[in-house]
Amino acid sequence: MKRKIFICNTYHSVRKFLKKRFGNDHCILERHAALINPIDDPALIWKYIQEDNFEELIFTQDLDCIFFRDIILQKNELEFPQMTHLMNLYLENFGEIDKEAKVSSKIGALYLAYLEEIVGALCKNPFLNERINMGQLEIKGMFTQLQKEKSIEFKLNIANQPL
Repeated sequence: MKRKIFICNTYHSVRKFLKKRFGNDHCILERHAALINPIDDPALIWKYIQEDNFEELIFTQDLDCIFFRDIILQKNELEFPQMTHLMNLYLENFGEIDKEAKVSSKIGALYLAYLEEIVGALCKNPFLNERINMGQLEIKGMFTQLQKEKSIEFKLNIANQPL
């Protein structure tokens, strides 16, 4: 089994779900709203990959995430790192996101917009880009619904990412 680095929300239940489903031989990097810091975190991810030979990087978002729900419903009740950035991303992609009927689907659409952006940023890191191009690192996404104990993992197409 390939070793994985999961980027997920800071909720204990997400960590518990991932450990139950995938075991303990993986790295779980917790961030508010499952959003990495595009300046600092690529170096940290590279360090984990280099030291422990991880082969998959999986961005994990729960479809009931309160941070994303707050943005989608435009409540502005929660403050968290990158909140302004996520709000701007929502506004930039509003037309596509608003096509979805359910709030959970809108959360998924917003996270996909985020993934497109962050994968482009990760590909600018020469070390990560080399691993990706050599097939030594695969970048994936995952949506969870913790209340239903379900998840779906998907591959991200990075061939069209601007470098």
